[in-house]
Amino acid sequence: MRLTDADALLVALVHGHYIDKMQCGEIKRMVERYTIDAVPVIRCKDCKWYYRGGATCMYWDGENNMRGDDYCSQAERRNDERME
Repeated sequence: MRLTDADALLVALVHGHYIDKMQCGEIKRMVERYTIDAVPVIRCKDCKWYYRGGATCMYWDGENNMRGDDYCSQAERRNDERME
């Protein structure tokens, strides 16, 4: 499964003259029916709280055994590599 920006797709279809505005409503209803509720996440490997050397999360008081592809609601994007 792939996530798609359905709003951008509709704009592209209308502006590209692939569909007319009458069809737009029908397609929008179809897209909404199959839309899932998804949000972007920051993985531990990209988080400023993650210490890669020991697979440790510094936010959660040094919780061990965090995998790089784990994630949580407290993640903040790392903007340097100081904790490598």
